[in-house]
Amino acid sequence: MIVYALVDPRDGRVRYVGKSQHSASRRFQRHLWPSSQDGSHRARWLALLLRLGLKPEILILETCSTTSQLSIAERVHIAQFVAGGAHLTNATPGGDGGGAAHTAESKEKIRRALTGKPKSEQHRINSGLAGRGRRPSEATLAKLRISRSRPRKPLSSAHRLRISRAKGGRPFVDQFGNHYETQKGAARDLGINLGHLHEVLRGRRKSVAGYKFRFI
Repeated sequence: MIVYALVDPRDGRVRYVGKSQHSASRRFQRHLWPSSQDGSHRARWLALLLRLGLKPEILILETCSTTSQLSIAERVHIAQFVAGGAHLTNATPGGDGGGAAHTAESKEKIRRALTGKPKSEQHRINSGLAGRGRRPSEATLAKLRISRSRPRKPLSSAHRLRISRAKGGRPFVDQFGNHYETQKGAARDLGINLGHLHEVLRGRRKSVAGYKFRFI
């Protein structure tokens, strides 16, 4: 039973931490099966790599002897990577695979595991390899340039609005009663500086280009 990490071959950074009661090779192949592409953040990241002709690298983080140890170890490693600034594609904090909050017992176990736990030399090597940026190969860079050069379909107004709301954006009005849904759209339509518009809404600036704004 293992806890493992999937590493992005483009920059050498860990993007997913998981657990398996099977071998690393079997779990790795499972990630690449089309049937596993369920629309999650992890699946979209893997699908992007496959479209570029790339595959993630798998790194064994820890070997466990019981399922209980396995679940705790997965949570600990996810917490460690998140604390270190890793942008993981995991949808949950790990452990049981669900989105439930940590129990008091599991929080205490993770706290003890993260506090003063001596790391083996191999663990340090693995962590270093997982977090260390590596220069992509010329072949990978060429594939990335091709991917980025493809024309992208412009986002619709409805799509932009959904993105704004997901990020906590709120509608607002100017002193003339004109209604705006997004700051970026208002700045574009009015031809004003987005940063200055944001400062007006936050009360750090009185106006921009003669406009005054307030949240609804």
